[in-house]
Amino acid sequence: MNAQALIARLAEQRRHWADLPGGVRVRFARPHETEFARFRLGITVEHVCEYVDGWEGVTEAVVLGASIGSDSPVPFDAALWRDLVRDRIDWVPPVAEAIAKAITDHLAAKDAAAKN
Repeated sequence: MNAQALIARLAEQRRHWADLPGGVRVRFARPHETEFARFRLGITVEHVCEYVDGWEGVTEAVVLGASIGSDSPVPFDAALWRDLVRDRIDWVPPVAEAIAKAITDHLAAKDAAAKN
């Protein structure tokens, strides 16, 4: 396997999903270990904006409201995500909790491997 393929595999191992209200799911990348110190004071909306890199179930109606938008799927766009999540405060806690869990699970797995 070449370096690019290995990098892609590492990135895929760090990807996780968080379920949001209304049948929406967002994909995020667990931060690298060297970034964990950024989370000492908690996970903010800025972290949620930064680490999400995909979604499922997002339609025009989800973005614009059912009375305006259609049920057409909307492709993920990082700028749209940043704007949308800042206006959907109910979406921040599930993603923040999922990021925290991914970090905790990673550290626990690393600790367990070290003990073997």
